[in-house]
Amino acid sequence: MDRISIWKELLTIMKRGEKLLDTFQRLGGGAGAKSKNKRASRQYSKKPKGKSMEVSESSQPPEQKELSAEEIEQQQRKKSIERLTDLSDKMMALGHFSVYEDTWEQILENLKKEGAISDSAEYDRM
Repeated sequence: MDRISIWKELLTIMKRGEKLLDTFQRLGGGAGAKSKNKRASRQYSKKPKGKSMEVSESSQPPEQKELSAEEIEQQQRKKSIERLTDLSDKMMALGHFSVYEDTWEQILENLKKEGAISDSAEYDRM
């Protein structure tokens, strides 16, 4: 994946005026979501007392259960965070070490300088 395609994908995830670090913070959900996630992870890590570890055929695997809208949104945020991490790691590997401090507008300007986009009309709607 080259620098241009990474920048383009970053623009689709970021919002105007955001630095990459701000985007991570926005997707992370803040302190309230962090404490909620910790509680949820503790619930899943507890082993049921007095029950055998056999899995009955009638029970559904966790990935097949119906998810609430909040759980779906949380999964989408997690995927976006993982993708941002992957893209920023690739930019660092390409020698662009200030990727975490780049704003949406700076990335757009970089794309214009590279000639990857003729105008920002496509990104103005974001």
